Amino acid sequence: MRTHLSAAVATFLSLAAGLLLTEAPAPHAAASAARNAARDPLAALRSCESGGDYRANTGNGYYGAYQFTADAWHSLGYRGLPNQAAPAVQDEAAARLQARSGWSQWPGCSAELRLPPGPVAARPAPAAPRPPVLTPTGPVARLVGQLAAQTLD
Repeated sequence: MRTHLSAAVATFLSLAAGLLLTEAPAPHAAASAARNAARDPLAALRSCESGGDYRANTGNGYYGAYQFTADAWHSLGYRGLPNQAAPAVQDEAAARLQARSGWSQWPGCSAELRLPPGPVAARPAPAAPRPPVLTPTGPVARLVGQLAAQTLD
């Protein structure tokens, strides 16, 4: 009896280990997802959240390509449910939500895609170029030097 039980436990553990190994994402897959997110973060997020399906409604309270909650969707001023909206409207809503609240609105996928938690800050405008500093040379420099010396005396 004990041998039979040990064999059954060994078989179970072997099967469980096999499942764990086959279900774990490959490290290169995560790195690839992060590279894609750097190029087009919304496309990568869409793919992660719903497989890119703008009509997604799995019955879990999340809708559309970005898996919005109805409350989040309505807080952005949209009516109805996200999965009923056009793709361009969902993309706009996701960009607005991200700008307002950051990538943390999508905790699982943002972590998988290595997106920073906070909103993307607007890049500051480049500084205005400084005017060139004119330094007198030659006879003008000598004259300016002489005038400055006379003024200081």
